[in-house]
Amino acid sequence: LGIATIGSVVSSLYRSNIDAALTGVVPVDVVDLARQSVGVAAIAARNLPAETAATVLNAANGAFVEAMTAGFRISAVVLAMAVVIAFTLIPRRMRAAQAQSPQVDRH
Repeated sequence: LGIATIGSVVSSLYRSNIDAALTGVVPVDVVDLARQSVGVAAIAARNLPAETAATVLNAANGAFVEAMTAGFRISAVVLAMAVVIAFTLIPRRMRAAQAQSPQVDRH
């Protein structure tokens, strides 16, 4: 669930970044193709004039890197929260469980 959620966030950020970078700069059909993925943007750029292709590739690469960076940051925050929870809750529960269990004589 966590990985799928972060993937959805990354995908959404990529599309948003593409829209911001390319809308009004290149034809709408090119923006629609570039929104699908960075790979589709690269394939679409092959059939465009050199200047437009460079604009699309730069925008797609930048959008991808920004979206992935945000995804990594989100993952790091979630991991940090999990570590804090683990260090604060697990030992307390274990101590409480140990205090309640009967003592076993090991002799």
